[in-house]
Amino acid sequence: MTSTIPSTISLDSLPDDWEVQTTTEQMQSNLFSADVVINAYFQGKKAQDALNDRILTENLDKAMTLSSGFSEKLKEKNIKCKLTLLKPKQITEFESLFVIDEEDYISAEFDEAYRLTISEKEIVNNETFHFSYIFIPDSEDLNREKLTSNGYVFEYKR
Repeated sequence: MTSTIPSTISLDSLPDDWEVQTTTEQMQSNLFSADVVINAYFQGKKAQDALNDRILTENLDKAMTLSSGFSEKLKEKNIKCKLTLLKPKQITEFESLFVIDEEDYISAEFDEAYRLTISEKEIVNNETFHFSYIFIPDSEDLNREKLTSNGYVFEYKR
């Protein structure tokens, strides 16, 4: 007969010099108390949440650096970027929106900006980080509130 730990005993309150031992029979038959299973779940969830927070923080910082850096590169090429916004889509996926002066947007010089994004994406994108560049021309009809409600919640202030 296999015994399990009574559910009234909290494993967290055990003295430091004591630990719970399981028998081979328990491990083979997967007989663990509900408290053991629940405790293991919360420990794993806490560890996963901490990992996700770290990954999000690192990736958000990287995306902000890429967005502001690219905005400055456009400025160096005399392309007027009126607004730079960043949208986190997932903890590993980000999208930067660049609102370009309409005259610059339709100019031949702007083609260089597209080529630059291709080479930058090849360098930075991998299985733990994906970054996209989106360009739109500036217009009177541009609705900032809709952009914000669409997830572009970070704005680069130069």
